[in-house]
Amino acid sequence: MCHVGLLYLENVEDYEQACKQETGWCESADARWTKIFDRIESRIVLRLRESDRQVGDAQFFKLLQVVRLEEDMMLRLESLDDPKRKDELERALEGYVVCKGAAKADIKAGTTNSQMGFNDMTCMDNPAGIH
Repeated sequence: MCHVGLLYLENVEDYEQACKQETGWCESADARWTKIFDRIESRIVLRLRESDRQVGDAQFFKLLQVVRLEEDMMLRLESLDDPKRKDELERALEGYVVCKGAAKADIKAGTTNSQMGFNDMTCMDNPAGIH
């Protein structure tokens, strides 16, 4: 699962780079990467159904999905012109750095237990860090 997580996070970063190359909201990159993430996620879901999966794998997958969701929200935030709305979204996404850091730490440690993300309220229980 760590290898899949690494692939997933690499795609999140590739999506971010592709988005930043477009002006305004990145519709073209979003459409391409939605298909890529859908394929990766469908494979992960199939693997999670196997009886020999570690208990933490499902939580780790949720953590990866939170990172993807919040990356998308961050990119949408950057394309906003309305300062008031932008400020509201920035506050709502304070947990994003925590989630992405937790996923990377789990991969680096070679574990998929998602202990950091699972225990951090701003990440797993409250994906967008909304208070």
